[in-house]
Amino acid sequence: MSWKQLQMLTRLFRSPALGRVISGVKFLSQVEAEQYSRLVLRRIFLSIHCASHRQGIRGAALKPDTITPASRRNSPPRGARAAMALLISVLLVLMQLAAQSSAFNMAPRANAATGDLICTPGTIYTLSSSGELAQLDVDGSQVQVTSFGTWDRSVANSLGISKGGKAAYAMQRATSGTSVNVLKYTKDGGFQMFGTVTGVDSRVAGGAIAGAVDPVSGNYLFAGWDLQGQFHIYGVNVESGAETQQAIDYGRFANPFSDATNGDFAFDKQGNLYVVLSPGGPSVTNKLFVISSASLHSTAGTLQAKEIASKAGQKGNFNGVAFDSTGHLFTQTTSGGNSIQQINPNTMDPYSGTVADINVDQPVDLGSCLYPGTVQAQKNYVATADFANGRHAVGDQVQLSIQRQNDPAVTATTAGDKAGIQDDVVGPIIGVTGETYKIAEATATGSDLATNYTSTYDVTSDGQAQGSATAGTSATLQSFPQPTGDSGPDVVYTFNNTPNPLPKPGYEFSKSSDPVSGTSVNPGDVVSYTLTGKNTGETVLDPVNVSDDLSQVLAFADLQGEPVAKIGDQVVDAPKVDGAKLSWAGSLKAGESVSITYQVKVKADAAGKLLKNVANSQATPPGDVPPITPPEQTTENPVPTPGYEFSKSSDPVSGTSVNPGDVVSYTLTGKNTGETVLDPVNVSDDLSQVLAFADLQGEPVAKIGDQVVDAPKVDGAKLSWAGSLKAGESVSITYQVKVKADAAGKLLKNVANSQATPPGDVPPITPPEQTTENPVPTPGFTFVKHSDASAVTNPAKPGQKIVYSFEVANTGETVLTNVRIDDRLAGLSTIQYQWPGAAGVLQPGQKVTATADYAITDADIQAGKVDNSALAYATPPGGSEVPSNPSTTHDPLTPPAPQTPLAKTGAEAGALVGGAGLLAAGALLIEAARRKRKASAQR
Repeated sequence: MSWKQLQMLTRLFRSPALGRVISGVKFLSQVEAEQYSRLVLRRIFLSIHCASHRQGIRGAALKPDTITPASRRNSPPRGARAAMALLISVLLVLMQLAAQSSAFNMAPRANAATGDLICTPGTIYTLSSSGELAQLDVDGSQVQVTSFGTWDRSVANSLGISKGGKAAYAMQRATSGTSVNVLKYTKDGGFQMFGTVTGVDSRVAGGAIAGAVDPVSGNYLFAGWDLQGQFHIYGVNVESGAETQQAIDYGRFANPFSDATNGDFAFDKQGNLYVVLSPGGPSVTNKLFVISSASLHSTAGTLQAKEIASKAGQKGNFNGVAFDSTGHLFTQTTSGGNSIQQINPNTMDPYSGTVADINVDQPVDLGSCLYPGTVQAQKNYVATADFANGRHAVGDQVQLSIQRQNDPAVTATTAGDKAGIQDDVVGPIIGVTGETYKIAEATATGSDLATNYTSTYDVTSDGQAQGSATAGTSATLQSFPQPTGDSGPDVVYTFNNTPNPLPKPGYEFSKSSDPVSGTSVNPGDVVSYTLTGKNTGETVLDPVNVSDDLSQVLAFADLQGEPVAKIGDQVVDAPKVDGAKLSWAGSLKAGESVSITYQVKVKADAAGKLLKNVANSQATPPGDVPPITPPEQTTENPVPTPGYEFSKSSDPVSGTSVNPGDVVSYTLTGKNTGETVLDPVNVSDDLSQVLAFADLQGEPVAKIGDQVVDAPKVDGAKLSWAGSLKAGESVSITYQVKVKADAAGKLLKNVANSQATPPGDVPPITPPEQTTENPVPTPGFTFVKHSDASAVTNPAKPGQKIVYSFEVANTGETVLTNVRIDDRLAGLSTIQYQWPGAAGVLQPGQKVTATADYAITDADIQAGKVDNSALAYATPPGGSEVPSNPSTTHDPLTPPAPQTPLAKTGAEAGALVGGAGLLAAGALLIEAARRKRKASAQR
């Protein structure tokens, strides 16, 4: 046997799993089984060691580097072979027993979970004291166990699963003093420590037994028995992410047992906390309490824990509970083995066939992200005018009850004398899917329900009304609904008791106007008023007085005709009008109504005023009863103030220069800023100083809003438009002109006016005239040319250079483009420009300089000079190219001095004689011609 094989055997015999198998075979405890496995292993090792010693190994340690290879050692001694045979035999037997134990006593364990915390019916979670988190998929007595992994923390407890399965939380007990470590698991983050919570009762810190996550607040809660022996609940704000925080002290309640040692709790989706507490002992009474969400979140102190179920004689206490969304309560116990069972939370009775052993080592807590449905009954005493507290008599109380199947009913009796929903309710009772619940109310003390009240009930499910109110004092929920998603529905029955009224008087008074109050009216409009007094009681009313203050009506309107009063269809005595007060007096039988009508016409000068009308009425019932005075009635009808604004704009904006060829867009806008119609609205625009220098482009267009309306008219140099505008409407008139080519230096000036007429005898509104001005700038530029002949000697020599410099300056108000210099001197070098910006472009005030050079020739020297003339060209906006005046330079040249003349030869003398002869002949011809012209002139 190799060293590695011995190591594997060592681990096997020392493993808790094999210890459990041995305990099952030998009927030993877990600890005794582990001790027994170590003893067997020790004896086997001693046998091997002794046999080896007798063969000369001399007690060498069983290490890989000291064992002789098989090819170099003798066969094992007889003692060693016997020990090895014994070891193998024991292993085979134990492995077979282990397999049988797994097959017959434990549900199989699945592979590691995917990491998702599942919130579906039948899926809950268990936590072992060593920190292992496992998923339990329950189907009756069958459980599939799936391990999620382990927090690397000892003494874990108080498992809680957050809503939607986002995270699992637990705590490490006895961390230190009054602090505990909170553990967290998520699919992405794995198993980790969330943080440390301080301020916990030291006994709770060292022995917390319960845990859950509040689905409403998201807080993780844990609890245990404190130093005063009370069940103390703490919480942690796990949403904050703070690694260290002070525990939230939710409060505590008294121990219902003298020796309670275990328990757990779970939430419904409303945040009500259900607490199961268990005493010690083999046969126990387990109790279920509910703490309402309101009590849980009140100021820390004593919690109101209401017992809703109790069951005696149960086997073992519960160390973990978790709800299924069907309403079943899963309980976990380690008494007589590790198992879970489903119980009815309303009675704590177990469901048959639901006990299931779980293959989890030392489970200590359960949790789930499932929430049960609930049933609740509550009482609503409806307040009335006669009975402000909703009770026919002061001592009237009812008993509410909910009965599941044939179980004893759970009851609550109302107390006090306030109206509305009563504090005493039945439930919430856990609703178990498919089961029947009877909900009822009955007289407890005082007046009989059937005689003195009208009773109805209404039902809500998760806050949504289920049909309309139903008459009666009892109802049956035949089959509690199936859960939806991770929770069952919360069903609330509300019994509404309305005291039957005593015979009583009643009177209502109202006033209306046409147009209705708040509506604007205009001068000349007629407003109709109606005053209505109605006897809504069961007695005669006499007298009935009606008065109407017309002071703020008749100041701005005139009464039209006489007021009229009718009871039903019968005309009765007319109201009186005394100054600015209208009044009427009469009597009304039960159910009768009086209506008083009159009209007024709004005055022409009432714009900006308010027609305010205040009416009152009072009706006197018979007997020693005070008069009934309904609230005063007011109507208000404002007379709107008209308003009108007029503006004009141009693009480019007024004051901006435009150039020949530019298009200028004009917009005239008239806006009704008042509260009345304006009719007509007139707009006129004087275009005489625009069309003199620009041409109209297309036709003007008028729009009200987005709607094109009748086009403006252009008559000569005047544009006009007429129409109407409702309150809030605007008219816009647009047209365009194109600046003429010869408009430079001109001003496009445009003056517009408008006038709008409101309804009634109101003068027209004339806003200020609107003017736009767009100057057309004048272009201009200068051109100068200079020469520098300083490089030319005296006398001049061919090839010497004259340097020319040029300057073009923009002296106008427009940009110039295509600026260039034209110098046509043959032989001149290329002109070199120094532009201030883009080549060929000069902004107003800018200039460009340029240079060129010229090499003089023999011909220039013989001529004795170089004369040169140049031009500049530029193009203004919207125009064609314009030349400058020519700029000329004159540079004299000194030719070389003539050479000294030599003696004339015969040939040269002959030439000179011939030349002289020609000159003489020419002179004679000129003189003859002169004399001929003179003679002709004399004739």
